[in-house]
Amino acid sequence: MGSTCTQAARRCCNTACASRRASSGVATVVMTAHTPSATRASEGELPGMEFGSAAGLALVVGSDEACILAIIFIAYSAYGYCARATFYHNSCCPGTAGRKVHSGRPPGAWVVGHNGAHDHGPTPPRSARTQPSQRATNRMNAWAALLVPPAAWGLGWLGLRWLRRELAPPRLEHPGAVAPLTDLQWVSVPTANGKHLAAQWLPGPAGRGVVILQHGWGGNGSQLRPAALALHRRGWSVLLPDARNHGRSDPDGHSSLPRFAEDLHACLDWLPGQLGEPAQPVVLMGHSLGAAAALLAGSQRSDVAAIVSVSAFAHPEQVMRRWLAEYRIPFWPLGWLVNRYIERVIGQRFDDIAPVSRIAHIQAPVLLVHGQDDTVVPLECAQRLQASAPHASLLVRAGRHDGFDEEDALYAQVSDWLDRNVPAAPPACAPRPQP
Repeated sequence: MGSTCTQAARRCCNTACASRRASSGVATVVMTAHTPSATRASEGELPGMEFGSAAGLALVVGSDEACILAIIFIAYSAYGYCARATFYHNSCCPGTAGRKVHSGRPPGAWVVGHNGAHDHGPTPPRSARTQPSQRATNRMNAWAALLVPPAAWGLGWLGLRWLRRELAPPRLEHPGAVAPLTDLQWVSVPTANGKHLAAQWLPGPAGRGVVILQHGWGGNGSQLRPAALALHRRGWSVLLPDARNHGRSDPDGHSSLPRFAEDLHACLDWLPGQLGEPAQPVVLMGHSLGAAAALLAGSQRSDVAAIVSVSAFAHPEQVMRRWLAEYRIPFWPLGWLVNRYIERVIGQRFDDIAPVSRIAHIQAPVLLVHGQDDTVVPLECAQRLQASAPHASLLVRAGRHDGFDEEDALYAQVSDWLDRNVPAAPPACAPRPQP
């Protein structure tokens, strides 16, 4: 039995090594897949996928996760080999009960029980030499060892597939151009991973500044057109980008708070080539996840003049807890494992990117706008953000997460706050006349 277990461990280690080699360079597919091959994988069309093989699963979850799952596979396989060897051993070689004693006693002597008593009756038949209850137990253990590993692999794969599907942002189509925004231009902004963002650019009078408006999860830039139009009337240039995997922007492996912030960094780097000299103040404005991304990006730069956060959450862990509660998934241990898995995929700990942790590092003025009747992100989140940054102002308005009552009045209040906290750029010097 020991040699059998050793052979099992060697086979599983070879499988784990093969999976590591096969999955090197394979991008981690999680939450959402947008390439044709990844889309086929999310739909179950996995060429070469062998359930119960660490190498096959590596094509789905990536090299790091494959190594962890290969270790689990080794443990399950070793247990299965040991249980099967025990079953065959007990089936072919009965135990001490009914074992014949060769100690000079009569040929029919048998040892029974544990108290040393002997029975010199006739030799029992071979079927009685093995206890039926012990054989049934060994048989059930062997079947469990055979069925548990593939069942665990199957449930794990289905869980990851469901998680990717549920956390994939939908693509919202853009409406057609409206009369007040006929001068709006579609531009392409290069971002991380060699991708490009589709953005709507509406330049205003030179010198006032630029507002970058970032939409939330599953939205697009056109959702913020009313706010952009109100700001444009006050002299601001406006840029409305679609985040990756949203709107008309390029697809990418997954969407997350850090990647939304990366797209804002890309927009900030793209603007100087459009504005020229002198430099104009730039304001970040976002809604929901876009607001959290604005706070994260604003805490990492010094060239942001102000930040307007609309309906931002305080901590991603709380957002995930509410999402898990909607599906009646217990936080411990499943919910906790899901959150840790997402942290590994995005490459950041929730505590390090949480708005409640980053807002104190922002040097620019911050305005927190929140709906009084918001049931998606409670008002308590905005209050926690303000408590973490004394320089932040809180504006509570009647409304919900995706809309406010009397929005025109709200736009006027936000514009007035920007006029008080963001000075206009100095006028450009007139060029010298040529002699």
